[in-house]
Amino acid sequence: MSAKRNGRRANARRGNRQRQRARNPQPRRRRPAQQGRAIVRTPNVRPLGLPANHHFDAFAPLRPQALAFSIGPATSISGARRFAISLPANGEKTLAMFQPGGGLNQFYHWTKSPTTGWGATHSGNIDSTGFEANPGASSPETVMCTRGSTRMRNISPAGDMAGAVHCLKLSTGLPAINTAALENMCNLVLGHQRTVTNSGSQLSATHQWDCVPVSQDKYHGFNAPAYGNDESQDPGLTTILWVFEHNSAKAQTYEVSIAACYYARYASIGPLANSAVLPPTCGMAHVNRARDIMERLGSIGRPVVATAAGAIADRAIEALPGMLGNMMNATRGFPALPPP
Repeated sequence: MSAKRNGRRANARRGNRQRQRARNPQPRRRRPAQQGRAIVRTPNVRPLGLPANHHFDAFAPLRPQALAFSIGPATSISGARRFAISLPANGEKTLAMFQPGGGLNQFYHWTKSPTTGWGATHSGNIDSTGFEANPGASSPETVMCTRGSTRMRNISPAGDMAGAVHCLKLSTGLPAINTAALENMCNLVLGHQRTVTNSGSQLSATHQWDCVPVSQDKYHGFNAPAYGNDESQDPGLTTILWVFEHNSAKAQTYEVSIAACYYARYASIGPLANSAVLPPTCGMAHVNRARDIMERLGSIGRPVVATAAGAIADRAIEALPGMLGNMMNATRGFPALPPP
């Protein structure tokens, strides 16, 4: 009898506790972090709102480049240029080169005729406020190029698009430019296993190529501005080569846009010198992730999606690690991470 009486009393006490908790709900106790598993936190590594796959995008919204190292106060400047490359009908090939560096002359192209051989050098200079094409009073004392990008599309009539475009991104320097060097560069592009080929019609949509650092010493250092093709032999960023094969009866026209971002230091007092600020910083995890994304692309040009859906897709790709981290934390009773 006493056992039954004790059981009834225990059930009554348990019921009283449940009714009391229902009347006065208390927050659920959480185990201290040191007694449970380690908190999984995905770091917020998207500085200034740019996702990792646009960290090296020189066409990104105008804002200073975030760096993972300290350079002291510097003036952020940028520039861009748009021009057209005309490929004659029944031609042989055209070689184009983009190599961002400490100067404005960053895009070059040469056309080879079946009868007269290689023609003159055509260059595309970047238009930039605060960076003159020739040494002058408003030119910087030293510069560091942080980003360089190229966009390209075939603007020929739809029925006339023909030929092929071979692209190769290089991490090595190039020899002095001459006739033999141009031929060797074409052979390098056409025979390299990392070369990617697009037809003229595939490039009717705009494609973009971004450069990444290939020499830490060259990329991280300030150097005197280069006013010629001095960077090709010792680049700090990727060199990109294209070979256009246009041996068709239809002439082709390609629209090319180039952009670059710099940090500059000015010796003369003025608005640009007084605009020097400490650059924003980001963690090495963000830089490494951005570099890995670009290097996995190799020589592939990514289509430029100028729609809201493309922007949403970029944000979703970037936010995925944080979403997974929040899901894991929620199962353990930890607070959600701040949005990236």
